[in-house]
Amino acid sequence: MKVTSSFQKAGFRLALITILLTFFSLQNFAQLSGSYTIDASSGDYISFSAAADALKTQGISGPVIFNVADGTYEETFRLNEISGSSVANTITFQSQSQDSTKVIIKYTTTSPDNQYVFQLDSTDYITFKQLTFQSLGSDYPRVLNINGTATNITIENCRFIGCNTTSSYDRYTLIFSYDDQTDNILIQNNTFSNGSFGVSIEGYNSSTLSTGTQILNNEFTDQSEYGVWLQYQDAPVINSNIINMNIHAGYAIRLEDCDNALEVRKNKINMVVGDWGIFLDDCDGIDSERGLIA
Repeated sequence: MKVTSSFQKAGFRLALITILLTFFSLQNFAQLSGSYTIDASSGDYISFSAAADALKTQGISGPVIFNVADGTYEETFRLNEISGSSVANTITFQSQSQDSTKVIIKYTTTSPDNQYVFQLDSTDYITFKQLTFQSLGSDYPRVLNINGTATNITIENCRFIGCNTTSSYDRYTLIFSYDDQTDNILIQNNTFSNGSFGVSIEGYNSSTLSTGTQILNNEFTDQSEYGVWLQYQDAPVINSNIINMNIHAGYAIRLEDCDNALEVRKNKINMVVGDWGIFLDDCDGIDSERGLIA
């Protein structure tokens, strides 16, 4: 007769538990791929922060789409470089109902250490569609910070709402990037309300120009200093935007050290008050790559 000792039984149970824990751990930390939902009540993730944490810890192995349920999400979140992201493996956050007014991400910023609704830090191949981002803070109330060597960022059909201010400080900017190498940034079909700057993107320096910046078909309203401000860019394109400067303002569009085949066309600028509609400084071209203002 075969006898199984209590030690053997205990060893079997321990081995089984180890296998199960390993299996579920692998399931929980597998790379993301496919479609997921963000829903505060019943989604795969209950918040943008939770989705951002999953991307950070797990990475991706294919295209990833986060469909966001209608609602208001009161939070701040940050995305870093995501392992596995590429031209084929992109990341998209989009409104499930395809209505930007029904998905609102808002946050009250309070200090220089926490001065954004969301931040992209060296994040690549990412898209935000049909969402509303709103800063409720009166100190350092930026909406989006883009830091590091961030590339291939698309923001389309979104709403950006900032602080109602007459300040000229850049801490009230709606989309802000400073002293970083950002390439292939596409900002199109969005609305920008309030703030000091609508879009402010400054590349690294005059020797290392950022490329592929496009600002297309947006509407800017009531910025207190700049609608669009770009610096250290190679051939940026600013086309078919509407810029309404109804309060104290410096420039609707200002370009500094933006070289070669830059293009500023079909923009409609309404200035009730302000200094300059379009202002260019140290923007150089060559015979084969001339800038165009039309």
